[in-house]
Amino acid sequence: MVVRGSSGVAVVWGIHQYLKHECQCHVSWEFDQLNLPEVLPKVSNLTFKAKDAVRFYQNVCNYGYGFVWWTWNDWERHIDWMALNGFNLVLAQSGQEFVMQETLIRFRMSKKEVHSYFTGPAFLPWNRMGNLRGWGGPLTDTWIQSDRVMQHRILGRLRSLGVIPVTPAFNGIVPPLLIERHLNSSLSFDRLRAWGHFPEEYTSSYLLNPIASPLFRRIGLTFQQIYEREYGTDHFFSIDTFNEQAPPSLDVTYLQAYAREAYGVLSSFDHSALWVMQGWMFRDLDYWTVIRTESFLRTIPLGRVLILDLASTTSPQFQRLNSYFGQPFIYCMLHNYGGYIGMYGKVETLNRDPFNARHSSPTMVGLGLTNEGMYTSYAVYDFFVELTWRSDPLDSTSQWFADFSRRRYRSLSIGNNFTIAMGASSQNNKCNPSDPSCFAMDEARMMAWQLLATSVYNCCSHLQPEKSTLDCASLGSTNSMSSPSHIEEMVGFAQVRQSIDPQNDDDDDFWGGENGTNKGFRFHGKTLLTQLPGANLKSKLWYDESLLIQAWDLFIWSIPNGGEMSTQGPLAYDVVDNTRQVLTNLLFKKYSQIMNAISSSCLYNAEEIDDGVVNSSYYDNHYLSYHQLHDYNHHLSSLDNEKRRTRGSRSSKPSLEGGDREGGSMLLHDFPKFDHHIRTRPQVHGCRQVGDLYRTQARIAQIRQLTRDFLALISDIDRLLGSNEFFLLGRWLEKAKARAGGHAYEEILFEFNARNQVTLWGPNGNILDYAAKQWSGLIGSYYLPRWRLYFDLLLLPLRGKRCFFIKPAKFKKIFLRKIGRPFTFSRRKFPIEPRGNAFIIAKELHTKYRFNYNDITTYEGSIK
Repeated sequence: MVVRGSSGVAVVWGIHQYLKHECQCHVSWEFDQLNLPEVLPKVSNLTFKAKDAVRFYQNVCNYGYGFVWWTWNDWERHIDWMALNGFNLVLAQSGQEFVMQETLIRFRMSKKEVHSYFTGPAFLPWNRMGNLRGWGGPLTDTWIQSDRVMQHRILGRLRSLGVIPVTPAFNGIVPPLLIERHLNSSLSFDRLRAWGHFPEEYTSSYLLNPIASPLFRRIGLTFQQIYEREYGTDHFFSIDTFNEQAPPSLDVTYLQAYAREAYGVLSSFDHSALWVMQGWMFRDLDYWTVIRTESFLRTIPLGRVLILDLASTTSPQFQRLNSYFGQPFIYCMLHNYGGYIGMYGKVETLNRDPFNARHSSPTMVGLGLTNEGMYTSYAVYDFFVELTWRSDPLDSTSQWFADFSRRRYRSLSIGNNFTIAMGASSQNNKCNPSDPSCFAMDEARMMAWQLLATSVYNCCSHLQPEKSTLDCASLGSTNSMSSPSHIEEMVGFAQVRQSIDPQNDDDDDFWGGENGTNKGFRFHGKTLLTQLPGANLKSKLWYDESLLIQAWDLFIWSIPNGGEMSTQGPLAYDVVDNTRQVLTNLLFKKYSQIMNAISSSCLYNAEEIDDGVVNSSYYDNHYLSYHQLHDYNHHLSSLDNEKRRTRGSRSSKPSLEGGDREGGSMLLHDFPKFDHHIRTRPQVHGCRQVGDLYRTQARIAQIRQLTRDFLALISDIDRLLGSNEFFLLGRWLEKAKARAGGHAYEEILFEFNARNQVTLWGPNGNILDYAAKQWSGLIGSYYLPRWRLYFDLLLLPLRGKRCFFIKPAKFKKIFLRKIGRPFTFSRRKFPIEPRGNAFIIAKELHTKYRFNYNDITTYEGSIK
């Protein structure tokens, strides 16, 4: 077989197309299925031609949410995946801290001062864009040098395959100390606003004024010279300055000056330079009006800036901004935010809008993947890369998903194509092939994927929160709604207790409407499980749940008996993921039952629990103790100063060098039940009587049983995810510690970074749970205790069974003190290897929870 291509990456891409479409092989982020047929299929002049000049890949945030702890083995495999899928322009952001360090040292800063300016590894993307400084740091020389070595290997591999790296350039943002060192020189600067609700000590960086500050050009040229000397150049440079930051001036002359100076630095150093710019900033409609944006972009020579329309499938800006006024742009899919885990996709949108954009926008030059994280909903990404060579939309997305299933599980079908009867017992899945309800196992899996394609992976872009009615037929719903009066059943538990517990429910995150506009549904993965508990949380389903349940049935029934396959292969992953999705959805049903039971039991409106209750000595002394926590006083002064130290702490922190101080040896235990404590306590200071909570003792028992069922379901989800290697908190933490190279301090620091990013995202839950992960270990030690704490407070029966509630802000404060901050500083280890048989556990949970959907019958259709 001879493969020819116009570049190295084109040849690799062609090989993959042959393997994928002719040999039914499958290469994904997680798995390789390379069971080649004994005789390779013959083809005559099979040609694949890209429809666009550019196939772009990566998001700057993925260097925090995804790549941060990677080894070279991880990078090597992933770069090969890029080439196999035809990506020819890729971000290469590693190793730039070494260059920035060497640059700032030349401008009167010490190495120690530079390290204190850098954030910790998990937060570097936002340091690079000027959003953060110092948080999770100081960065260590060990990290900077190891990342420097890694970048050399990454660039070498990319270049060897013909992939063009996009490397960083100076964006004008500098540390406050540099400003102080140059106050006596002709220096002009602007202070950027605070970002992400962070305190000023960790944000509000300085931007050199492009009009009046000669340091902008001097520092920029120094950075480029050091970078090229260290890593070489490929002429494509990323500059992101105004990421979620409004420029300091409304005057278009300021924007023109910045664009002129930033590009001028590039072009004076490299005459072939091309600026690659994230279009994320243009979503700030208040600032980036059509006039300002046009003035900014037209200042750059035509064709010398390439704009990433970062979220074209949910928040496209190229239409509003006239295809960026003649500058080339890339249509991108930003499918994942924060590396969340959750089944989601917009397959029909993908099968339509990119093709329309090609025809309507003459300056669209390519397609791009700009996901913030990885390892979820891979089918959507595989579907997207197909668009790079297709001239027209697929006739049938259902057929594509059937083919995807066939490739993904081909090794399971070879010599193992048992048949199953829908509803057959788990002991004997075989049936008579003449029975119309009998399917081959691979056919059952294909049907499961087709059901997913029409439900979780086909998000309805027409869903908008301001609509008073919804077209139920277009949703394909037969169970959730029957009339406009039932809209709240679809969007969630919206009315119960709303009058007493108003809460910000993040409609902007859910619907994707910024600044009063609606740009279509944007899913952030904020399921009930990973949301901060409250009394007015909403369901975030956009699909007919019965289709997901039927897919679940098919996956469970297609599990062969006798352990014929690995419980860590693609089928096991999909069975676990599908089961996880069903059970996290079920949590909302159980949550609604609890809230409705409480609401119907209150004879009078409830009032807020007083500080005398939530801050009682019982909680401080008995409710929760912490894991052993190392002393950050001298190592992480920028992390934990006196101003922000946890209030009410009853003991000093243990010392890293000197062992435990008095009272410092602590262990984390499950939360105790404190009913007996409350029953034997005659009164609590500060508690107000507001009326009877319960009508009968039977109601008390019912509510407590409902909460026990809710918490037990969370425990089952944690156990399920513990059976698969891709859902383990322990692997994330251990990979972080491994990057420390055996240095004790860095190991502590990196683990803190890893824990904080997936939970609090800041010192005070500043971007709480944005990077939430449904991982075993994280669920059991963070989300489960948080929900238990919430229900314990909500149902606290004091002095004759009264009704109380707790405001979200107050609950967050208690949670941070009792669970959140202790978790981020904990050193507790979690399993790094799966526990239990994923198939057996999934079957058990199917048997245990399927009755909750008895109104949904098993699927009786056929492959479409």
